[in-house]
Amino acid sequence: MPVLTGDVSFFFGAGASKPFGNPTMKEMTVDFKEELKTATQQEQRVYDEIVKLLEQDLGSVDIEAVFSVIDGLKQYSVDNFGELAIYSCRKICEKSFFSKNLDDSFTDTLTQLETKLKRFIRKSCMLKDKFSNKRKEVYSHFFNSLADASGDAPANSRDLKVKYSYSWTLFTTNYDNNLETFWREDVIGVTLDTCFNGNGCLYPDFFLRCAGNTVCNGPGGKLRLVKLHGSTSWLKEKDTECIKEKEYHLDFATEIGKGSKYDKDMVIYPLIQKQLYVEPYIQMFYNLNKDLENKRIWIVICYSFRDPVIRNIFTTNFDKGSNKRMLLVIPNADEVISKYFSNYHDRIIPINERFGEDDYQTINQIIANQAFKR
Repeated sequence: MPVLTGDVSFFFGAGASKPFGNPTMKEMTVDFKEELKTATQQEQRVYDEIVKLLEQDLGSVDIEAVFSVIDGLKQYSVDNFGELAIYSCRKICEKSFFSKNLDDSFTDTLTQLETKLKRFIRKSCMLKDKFSNKRKEVYSHFFNSLADASGDAPANSRDLKVKYSYSWTLFTTNYDNNLETFWREDVIGVTLDTCFNGNGCLYPDFFLRCAGNTVCNGPGGKLRLVKLHGSTSWLKEKDTECIKEKEYHLDFATEIGKGSKYDKDMVIYPLIQKQLYVEPYIQMFYNLNKDLENKRIWIVICYSFRDPVIRNIFTTNFDKGSNKRMLLVIPNADEVISKYFSNYHDRIIPINERFGEDDYQTINQIIANQAFKR
């Protein structure tokens, strides 16, 4: 049975934005250390200690791991440590995690570090004007290559410079706005649906009803983008609790919750997974699950699968059908497959390349040819 355009699902990780000037999570770890040169000695010491201790067991450490430790220490509860860690501490160290409380100065340092980390992550996700042309070239060639290789190029986009299908939903864990900006500003004539309704409020329930629905995905529909971890441009209004898309600038980082109309930003900062089970995130993760269930080919760009929740959604859908196939485009694809997907290695095509680099046209064509391999 031939693979058609509508058989494809897309998933973009942090590395997909690296060619456009936005650092990866690992790069942020190094960059943030430079940022802390103007911080207090206590903040620098705590950050360095967390990184060094984690490196002893994990090897390389990224900003997600550091953020997770800071958040866990701040709350210092059974829920954050988990029963296994509590048992291990008693068994190995013969003492409790909770034998003494953290002193106030250390807690204050953690709070200051967390605040700086959030601001740093948001600043790192701002788009760089000098990369706008490259973003347009890379993504235009990428989507056109896929549409052309499918053999059933979408009729709705034949008159556009970039071809796409109404059946496509683009999923991403990235906070930056590279994908939105590409479809809204770089491509003329495309209406991008990012889960916001006519009142400008986030409305992911619509996507739930449309998952696998040919009526929603047919002519007259819209190309869809689902930002699983939120966005730097999502802010929640205090009075209405409506989440709105706002043009982001760094002043928002200090305005939010301090007299402005916005109560908080809507971003799941690295590994704070308890937020995944509330609105709007739970609806969007459900939509990812349904899309993978209904699509045969999953194109995953620059995602390392460290998140166990997302990883489980993919493995669960591998088990739902033997016809499911993943293309994993990341420099260490073989390593990721061996570590997380050894039971499904024969159904995953590793493309050990960097997306969007100087030879992006060659890489894009390889992806397209593998996705629609006859």
